[in-house]
Amino acid sequence: MQTNRLLFSLIVLALVMVSAIAFLESPTPTLAQSVGPTPTATGTEVATTTATATATATGTVTATATTTATATATGTVTATATTTATITATATTTATATTTATATGTPTSRDTYLTLIQRAPNSPTPTATPTATPTFTPSPTTVPQPSCNAYFDDFSNPNSGWATGENEDIIVRYINGEYSIATKQSSGYVFRSPANSYDDYSVEVDTRWNGTLGDSVGLSYGIASNFSSFYVLDFNTEVQAYRLTRTDGNNSTDIIPISTSSAILPGNAVNHVKVTVSGDTHTIEFNGTVVNTVDAPHNGALDTGLVLASNSERPVVDGRFDNFCVTVAQGAEGVNTKPADAPTMKAITIPAWAE
Repeated sequence: MQTNRLLFSLIVLALVMVSAIAFLESPTPTLAQSVGPTPTATGTEVATTTATATATATGTVTATATTTATATATGTVTATATTTATITATATTTATATTTATATGTPTSRDTYLTLIQRAPNSPTPTATPTATPTFTPSPTTVPQPSCNAYFDDFSNPNSGWATGENEDIIVRYINGEYSIATKQSSGYVFRSPANSYDDYSVEVDTRWNGTLGDSVGLSYGIASNFSSFYVLDFNTEVQAYRLTRTDGNNSTDIIPISTSSAILPGNAVNHVKVTVSGDTHTIEFNGTVVNTVDAPHNGALDTGLVLASNSERPVVDGRFDNFCVTVAQGAEGVNTKPADAPTMKAITIPAWAE
């Protein structure tokens, strides 16, 4: 009896083991297959989701989702499912337009100008269209007088009226658009211009030495008809100095003694010399620079001209002149104080700058 019970228990145990082995060796079911009844509370379910989004350059977004599900039931059943989803999204671009205001027109007053450029708060800064800069026209009382409005000679015409000729001391002539005064020995001369005479005026000229440097060159003015009196503004380019003298008869007086000035260009350079007479005031300029102003009697409307001198150290020199110019005030009337037989040049003695 005891033996029969033991045998029966072994047979049952064997059947159970055979059933368990058969169950474990059966195929693993997928989510697409029936896995039988829903697992009991002793089972475990795990779900994992991974999403990947890819954006293309055209504004299309593709999203891929992968879902992994793991279910555990009695006997350990594992099921895996992969789901792929594609999502297409279209991007919308919002464009913001920027408007630039342009103000045009020529302002005629401050209020008009402010109206042209007025704009709303936070609006773009307007860009003004450039307009031509208006030209200022002075009133008739301030119009500057044209230069050389009384007389001008660039010596291009050899018959313009200046003295020409030759003697034992000098030779005077027109050469290639310049007036040439060339000395043959130590000497000095004043030359009268063909211009009319004025009470107040400016007289100016360009001058240079052609070759050897001479002793004295410059302007003469306040010339009486017979050369009984005149002023000489002469200068020396070696020492860069000038002086102003007045001659009355046989007497000469220094109005401005020898004075140096860096405004005088040295050597053979062209120098522009100018004197302005206003009443008894004389203003001296070299190359556009005022170097001195002095008061001295002028004696009314008298003539203008040129001066040149050589010295015993260098007696043979050639001084050249160009662009002789006389400018007067608006409405000024000139007179011709020169008699028909008035001399056009006079030999003078000028103190030498350097021997």
